Parts: sequence; C-alpha cells; structure tokens
Amino acid sequence: MALRRSFADLGPTFVKFGQLVASSPGLFPDVAANEIRSLLDEVPTIAARDVHRIVERALGRPVGVAFAAFDDVPLAAASIAQVHRARLADGTDVVVKVRRPGLRNRVARDTRILRMLATVLGRAGGRGQIMNLVAIVDDFTATLRYELDFRNEARWMAQFRSNLETFDDNRHVTTPMPIEGMCTQRVLVMTYVDGHPVDRLDLLAESGHDFEELLRLGVRAWLESAFEHGLFHGDVHADNLFLTPDGKVALLDFGIVGHLEPAIRGALRDALPGLLLADDPRSVVEAFFALGAVTGLIDIERAAEDVRRLVAPLSEKPLSEISYGELLSDVLQVAGRHRVRLPRELVLVIKQNLYFERYAKLPAPGYQILSDPRLLTFLLPQYEVPVPRPVLTTRPRTRPLDGDPGAGLLVEAVRDDRFGWEYDPKRPELRKLYAKAKHKQWNASVDIDWSIEVDREDPGGLSEYLPVMAADAFDSFTDAQKREAGHVFNTWLTSQFLHGEQGALLATSKLVAQVPDVDAKFYGATQVMDEARHVEAYGRYLNEKLGEIHPINPNLQQLLEIIVADPRWDVTYLGMQIIVEGLALAAFGLIHQFSTEPLIKQITRYVMADEARHVAFGALALSGYYDELTSAERRERQAFVLEASWLMRDRFLATEVWERLGIAPSDGLLDASRSPMMQMFQHLLFAKITPNLTKVGLMDEKLRDRLVAIGAIPSS
Repeated sequence: MALRRSFADLGPTFVKFGQLVASSPGLFPDVAANEIRSLLDEVPTIAARDVHRIVERALGRPVGVAFAAFDDVPLAAASIAQVHRARLADGTDVVVKVRRPGLRNRVARDTRILRMLATVLGRAGGRGQIMNLVAIVDDFTATLRYELDFRNEARWMAQFRSNLETFDDNRHVTTPMPIEGMCTQRVLVMTYVDGHPVDRLDLLAESGHDFEELLRLGVRAWLESAFEHGLFHGDVHADNLFLTPDGKVALLDFGIVGHLEPAIRGALRDALPGLLLADDPRSVVEAFFALGAVTGLIDIERAAEDVRRLVAPLSEKPLSEISYGELLSDVLQVAGRHRVRLPRELVLVIKQNLYFERYAKLPAPGYQILSDPRLLTFLLPQYEVPVPRPVLTTRPRTRPLDGDPGAGLLVEAVRDDRFGWEYDPKRPELRKLYAKAKHKQWNASVDIDWSIEVDREDPGGLSEYLPVMAADAFDSFTDAQKREAGHVFNTWLTSQFLHGEQGALLATSKLVAQVPDVDAKFYGATQVMDEARHVEAYGRYLNEKLGEIHPINPNLQQLLEIIVADPRWDVTYLGMQIIVEGLALAAFGLIHQFSTEPLIKQITRYVMADEARHVAFGALALSGYYDELTSAERRERQAFVLEASWLMRDRFLATEVWERLGIAPSDGLLDASRSPMMQMFQHLLFAKITPNLTKVGLMDEKLRDRLVAIGAIPSS
C-alpha cells in the first residue's frame, strides 16, 4: 500500500513507470508488481473545462465547431492522457486523446531521478545489472518524451496500419486511423474502434468468434511489422488489445512503439531456426555474440544446454501450462550465469510477448504459440515447416437460437486416395448407371436457350415459398417491397444452388480418388463432369440474367467443408449424394413445378436428370456397407447425419434474406408451425432423405427422435 501511494504521490511520471512495473510480470519482483498493479486504474481525470481549453488551443477552434458532438465524460484516463468519444460533422465517430497539462517539465525532472536510482542499482550487481536497468530507464525516458508528442503516435499508427496492408492475411487486424489536420502535440483525433478488451471473456463469449484464430492473426501481424518493417506496438495490454464485433483484432494506443534495427532482426532470424525447429540452441548463443550482448568468457556448450532447457516448454506445452513470468525469471538467471546483458530492444520484445501470453491464456488456453505452423512458416520461410492436418469444427450461425446447441462436429482433414487394380465389372448396377450417364451428357453452352429474356423483378412464382412470410414484419410490406423480397430470395436461393454445385464438384472429384472399386470411379468421373456443367449453368444464369450472386450461406459452407475434409469415403457419399443432393433434387422439383420463369425451368430440368442419377449412385454405392460396420462406427455416421441435417435446416432458414430485408431472425422464423420454408424442409427431408437413410441401414428410432428434436423432420 505504501509503495503504491508513493508512486501515486510522486505524479504522472512515476505512475507511468509504476505501470511498467505492474504490467511486466517476471521483469520485477512479484511483491512490487502486485502492490502497484492498481495504478493501471487509479488515476484522476482531467476536468471537462480543462479538456475543452486544451482541445480548443490545440485545434485552433472551439470544441463545438471542431466536432458535431463531444462527450465530456472520458472513456478512459491514464497517466499521460485521457480519451473522449466525439463525432465529426461528416458523421465519423472518433476518439479525442487529450494530454494532461504541465507534463513536459515534470517528466524531465522525474526521469533524471529515475536514472540515478537505476545507475545505483545496476552498479550493485545481481538482478539489476542483468536486467540492464539503466537501459530500461533510458528506453522509458526516450519513449515517454516521444509519447508526449501525439504527432509521433499519429505517424506510428499510420505506419503500422500501412504495414498491415502489405500482407493479405491481415485483413482481420485493424487499428484506428488518425484524422488528417487534427493531430497536434497535445491532442490526437482518431477513428473510433468498437470492441471489447481481450480479458472480457463474459462479453467475448457471446460473439461466437474463434479466439485461437484471432490470437494467431494478432501475433502474426505484430511479428510481421516487427520483422519485416522494424516497427512493433510496444504497449500491448488488455486495454489496448480489442476484439471487434465483426471478428477483428484491434491494436490501440500507439504511444509506445519499438524499433528493431536490421542487425537485431538479422540476429533473431539466424537464431530462430535452431531455436524452433532444429533443436540447435548453440545458434541462439552465437546470435547473442553477434549482438555484442556477452560481456565475458562463456562456456558455449553449457550455455546452449541452458537455452535448450528454457525454450522446451514454448513448443511442447499449451499456453495455459506456461508461466512466462517464471520463464523470464529463469532467463535472467541464465543470463547472469553466462554474463549476458539483454539488449533493451529484446527486453521490450519479451515484455510484449508476456502480454500476448497473459491474454492468450484466457480465450485460447490450448494454443501452442511457438509450434503454430503458420507462424513458423512466416518466421522461417526458408525452412520446410511440418503442417499438421487441419481440423474443422462446425459452428452454425443460428445454433445459439436453439435450446441445446451442442458442440458441433469435429472433423480431421486428411486424404486417403485408393487405387483399384481389378478392372472386371464387379457391380453391374453401377456400370448401367455409368452407361446411362454417358448417354445423357449435355452441353450447358448450346443445349440451353440463353436467348430467353428474364425479368429480374419477377420472382418467377416463388413468392409463396418465402420464409419471411412467417414473420409479422412481412405483413407491413408494400407490394413493391414484397416484389423486392421475392427477387432477393430468388437470387439468394439460386446462388446457394450454385455454391452447392461447386461443393459437389469438389466432393465428387475426391470420391473418384477414394472409392475402392473401379465401377464407382467410372460413374464418379461422369458426375464430376455433371457438376462442372451445373456450376457453369447456374453461374451464367446469375451473372447474365439476375445480375447478382449472393455469398454462400455459412451453414452450407460448413457442411461442404466437412464433407470434403472427412477422410471416410462413405461419409462423402452420405453427405453429398444422400443428404445434399437429395435435398437439392427435391428443391429442384419444386422450382420446376411452381416457377413460371422458362429459362430456370429449362436449366432445372437438365440438372434434375443428373441429380436423380447422383442420388441413386449414393444409395447403390453404400448398399450393404453399413451392415459390415461396428455399432460404434454406425453411431459416428449417425452423428454426421444429425449434424448435416442441422446445418441444412439452418441453411433453409435463409437468415441472410431476413437480414437484408430488415427482419429480425427472432421474429418467429424458427417456429416450424409458422414458417412455410421450415415445413417444406421437413417434408423434403422426410420424403427424400429418410427413405435412403433407411435403405443404407442408418435410420433407427434414436436417430429419428433426434432429427425430430432439432426440427429436421416433423414429429408426426
């Protein structure tokens, strides 16, 4: 308590240095860090009248002129500045950062005192000398002087943002953008970034985002800027590291940045292969030699063995099992034993990795940061990095609306291509289907009459199948709005057919490689050609006639991904030939029956003939196969059927259509008794898919009850 009060009483400079102590576990004794940790929050705010005075003097015009709105209640207050929400005349939401008054002279005096103390402690030897406290204080002083001039922060923020744009993978990482003409020494105006700190798991859990992937993206962006451009964010902590509602990592507050000179970057590049891949800790020791960090004679072999012991946990354990505070304490002991003085740039890099580690443990405790192949590939581009098989987990976007969403389906992606060296016909029914497929080939370019005109405003008689008809909001639509709704639904539905056909193209090409017998390979090859034609036809229809292609529905995308990723050839049949193609065949039948648009009816007639063969192919190929599996293996396939049905159910709900038309998903649309689309889905699944599931030996009472429970088939 006394230590914390002393820092607070000594003023902003010591509060800032206290924050460095409190937020750097392992760099300073725990008793000191824990005692003054509350300094991160306990700072007084600047009075509103003083804020207005500073802003008006800095920008040269009154607050009411510079901003359309200005919130006098600060978003946050820190030792150097505090920030306020505001809005520009053009409607841009911004943050206004205002420096505390009277800081420059006080900082100059206080940092001289801190350096004197650091010099005394450094000369005393031990931990103070190893940590290079004088260098830490010098770096703190230089950083603080730069931090007091907000024009530096604006420049670094813009530079980091520019660095992000040089890498495609960084589209999910963002920063604020300084507002031109509104950045001065004492006031900085930047765009507002919405989101939550990474330590607010209660709020982040509701977002449904993949924390591990977002963490990887944030670390990757930080490493890229440091290693490629020599600039890195030097003050990453919870209040500066946000996750945005749209699934981006946001780095805020660029008052403190670090610079890695080419020599340091080169030494680190030389050390990393031996450290992370080749189990060659000697290269790490040699890198410290190159940096001039070794101050005396050294036993290289003993030092290398100490390095090996230190870094082993980084690649072998998940973050939840690693304490970087303890690890850094070990690093300092090893450094002292071998007379190594850590360069101050390296100290700052270590400090930032402590932050990443601390907050990574919260949302992604199983993530192994230094054995992540995508990070290793970036750090070590000249080396072949072993990449493990990816794992796909379904997370349907509508799943939270269900009472018991479950965990989704975990699928390991792997290929197991199979040759069939026996060429005598073994399955005559498949050979007959193959002969029929060869005879029924058609050309999407010439057999379809593309001269037929299509009225984009006419939904083609499909309006009565709009799922939004079940919504109360739909009753208030005008006739023009209902026509627009019909057009949107028509283009969305046809777009999903297009995306599904591409999924079928990939899945069937995979089947040709994986099915065990030549008869199935023959027919599968004809289906590959069929699916290519379907993609061609639907793509041309959407581009030339409807003028729009909607993105793939997330539920359909997830289903296609797990079908293509699953290593079991029979699951590819089950997912694509039985479930996806079965539902598609039924949907095509409805369109062919009820649509009044002649061109789509013509396309659908050709596609339906192909799809009927495809469904028959799946049923024939799987006939008798599941009778030979164990009960456990059949249960795995039934779990797949349940997950696929859940995904297809949510795909049929057409959530994107409601959102585009301004209808809330909660407006009764999951109620099968109100939604004609849900009723149609249940009818199609029951009429087209359930019999085939029975035919191949997977349908039983338990699976039927589970399908009823998720609304996939009617209870009757």
